Amino acid sequence: MVMLPSLWGLCPIGECVRSDYNGVMNTREMTEKLQDWQKLATKTAKNVGEATDDYVRENTWSTIAFAAVIGCIFGYLLASRRD
Repeated sequence: MVMLPSLWGLCPIGECVRSDYNGVMNTREMTEKLQDWQKLATKTAKNVGEATDDYVRENTWSTIAFAAVIGCIFGYLLASRRD
C-alpha cells in the first residue's frame, strides 16, 4: 500500500483523496442550502413588505396613530432613564 503525507501524518492514497473530495461536496451542499435559504428569506421578506404596504395604504390613519403612540412610549422610556 502506498502512503502519502498529509497534515496529520501518513495516510493511504484512497483515504487522503476521499476525505478531500467529501470536504468539497459538503461545502458545495452547504453553499446550495444557504442559497436556498437566502432565496426563501428574500421571498418571505418581499411578501411581508407587500402585505405591510397594502395594510398601511388601507388603514393610513390607524397606522399613523399607532406609530405616534409607540413613539411616545419609546420617548417616555428613554427620557425616564436619564434621570
